[in-house]
Amino acid sequence: MTLIIHGKPAPQPRVRAYRRGEHAGVYTPSTADAWKGQVMLAASLYRGQFATGALRLEVEFYLPRPKARKNDDYVAVKPDIDNLLKSTMDALSNTGVWHDDAQVAAVVMSKRYESANQAIGAVIRLEGI
Repeated sequence: MTLIIHGKPAPQPRVRAYRRGEHAGVYTPSTADAWKGQVMLAASLYRGQFATGALRLEVEFYLPRPKARKNDDYVAVKPDIDNLLKSTMDALSNTGVWHDDAQVAAVVMSKRYESANQAIGAVIRLEGI
């Protein structure tokens, strides 16, 4: 399965705590919701396709290129690649592409700047191993 996702990749935010008077709770900020929605939309055609077995996941994230970085290929600043992967895997789990994200036994990932050949977004490849 190969998915091409358009839109700015967003990292999975940390759970936050709050207190209002005598009430306290936790919540997850919605900063990754748009990204997760894009991944879920693209992955919806593959619901249940990888229900069993070990999987290999490859994700290439493409982020906006700052003007000062016109010669750089790889992103060496935030967002952290593991948090980008977390939001993407959560979206694939929520779509039901696989039964459990524990099935992912191998991961290859990169974080690069957009180019003339690749717009902002991600390329996701998933296969059984």
